[in-house]
Formats: sequence, structure tokens, C-alpha cells
Amino acid sequence: MPKSRDTHLSGTQAALIKRCRYLKSTKAKVELSDADLAGVIGFLERDLSKPGAISALPDGARPGRSYYETPPSMPEFAKPERAKVNLPEIFQQAAQEIEDFERAFECLCEIHKRRVKFAQVRETQPLPQIEELAPRGMLEFGLASPEATAALLRLRKHFYDIDNRAAQETAFLFMKIAANAMGGTRHTSRTSPIRRSTGNRQRRPVDFIVGNSAYDFKCRMTEAPSRRARFHDELLFPRDCNVSGYRPVLLALHKLEGERSEHLLDAYQRYGGTAYTGEDAWRHLKDSSGPMMSMFLEHYVLGHISRISQAAEGPMDMKITIRDGYIKYSITGANGKTERIRIPRS
Repeated sequence: MPKSRDTHLSGTQAALIKRCRYLKSTKAKVELSDADLAGVIGFLERDLSKPGAISALPDGARPGRSYYETPPSMPEFAKPERAKVNLPEIFQQAAQEIEDFERAFECLCEIHKRRVKFAQVRETQPLPQIEELAPRGMLEFGLASPEATAALLRLRKHFYDIDNRAAQETAFLFMKIAANAMGGTRHTSRTSPIRRSTGNRQRRPVDFIVGNSAYDFKCRMTEAPSRRARFHDELLFPRDCNVSGYRPVLLALHKLEGERSEHLLDAYQRYGGTAYTGEDAWRHLKDSSGPMMSMFLEHYVLGHISRISQAAEGPMDMKITIRDGYIKYSITGANGKTERIRIPRS
């Protein structure tokens, strides 16, 4: 994979590009080429600046369509005219032409890497074996033939597995976007200035810190039983921040009403903190991000989430075809339009 020689970049810029280039996990590895990174810059020029603002970006390397109309593999970026881009020059020009460029660049790279990784997940997530699922069929046995029941159990579990992976990826993604957009610094238990107020005063990890505010980020607040084990630790976070000289802030994009959620909100208030949930959380994120990053959030995140949320609900027909090399979905929505999605499988 071609790499740029970062001789014209500062140490900070070179480190940023290296951080944006890779996404490593236990099973999936994502590595963006110079052409991919130049393409990300091309999208930012297209959406947040004016056409042609970055003269070092070749015309053949500029996106011909919007980011979300482009497949995660970005096949057009593999064309020869895109393979020989001068990434350092393009990067430096973009930093001069686009306000808050480096934060926007890191955020869009994070979105792209997670989309590439999730495409890999969809293609490689195995269909569950019926042996482990068969006992669950006792609850529905007799409603259909054993063959139909087995197919339903496997498909239902497959959807659950994929959705669970999507929830994990978006949680990591939104936390990183929030931290970058607000100019926050993430801290592990090794670097965190927040110390536990109990025991031996060990450092505790914090999602990110902005000024004197320490943020605990959540995609959603739930009352799920799986949360009980860590709920006590969540309750201690506002107190630990207060004792360490920081203002605790909860940023939860979605809140479900419940007793534990109310206890957590009370803890933030008790220790001089603030809790933003739901629409207030999104509003705080935009208001704290500055004009350009607020525009980025609206264009690449909030606008698309809103369109999905407002999609018409109603009768739906779905046909699912599973073959060795692919899964195909044919979906007819409330508007009567049929769309087909074909997902390769390896």
C-alpha cells in the first residue's frame, strides 16, 4: 500500500495522519492509503469549503459524489490518478483553507474506518449453528415446521449478532467524534488526572476532558440488567471528579426513563456537575464544537440520523435470500418502493 513520505509535515501533523490511517482490533485491521486519506480531504473540501480551494488536490482525485453515496471501499480511489497523490502538500493546504481542518479530518477518518470495519463484519459474521439455538425453539415449537423454526432461529440470532456489533462500533465512533469535535483529550487509567475517591486513590479512565470538565460519554442510558455490575462505578464517577478538582459532565445521546438513570443524574447534580441527555446532549455537543465542527456534525452525523429517524413507519415486506456467497434483502417499504441490498459473504 503506498505511503507518503511525511518530510514536509510537522511532527504533530505526521502523528495525526498515522493515527487516522490505522484502525486495529483483534480480528479486523483497517489501513487507509494515501489515496484514501486524500479522498477524505476531498470530501471535506466539497462539503465544508469551496470547490478547488485545495489546488494540490488533483481533479481526478476529487470525489464525484457525496460521502454516503460512496461505498466504504471507495473503489474510485484505487484509480491510477488517485494513487500518486502528494498527501503532505494536500494536507497542509487543507489546513490553511479549512477552518478546524485537523479535527474535521480526524472525525471523518474515524467515520470512514468504522464503516470499512463494519463492512468487513457484515461479510464475515458467521451464521449461527442451530445446535446452540435449538433449545430456544421450545417456546415456539408447533407454530411452524422444524425446518422453518430452525431457519427463523438462525436468522434472528444473526440479526442480533450484527446489531450488537453495530452498537459497539457506533459507541466507540460517537465517543471519538464528541471528543474531537469539542477539542477534548482522552485519558486512560495511566494518564488520567481523575483519581478514585475510595481505596488506594488509583487513577481512573475518563472518556475525555475539556478544560476543567471531565466527560462520561454514553450513546444511551439503559435499565438493562447487564448494566447493574458497573452501575456502582458509574455513580462514583461524579464524586471522583469532584474530589480531583474537576467538574463531572454526563453526555448521553439517548436516555431511557428509569430508577437507576435518575440516581445517576442526581449524583451529577450532588457533586456540582451537569448532565446532558437526548436532544440536550446533541445541542451541547454542537454548541461546544465551534462553527465549523458544528457544520461537520450537522452534515456528516446529525442530518443523516434525523433522516433515518423520520423515515415513514408502516407496512413492510421483506424477502431474504441466503446463499453461500451472499445475503440479499429485498425490502418494500410503506411508500411501495422496493430496494435490494446484496451483501457479499466470505
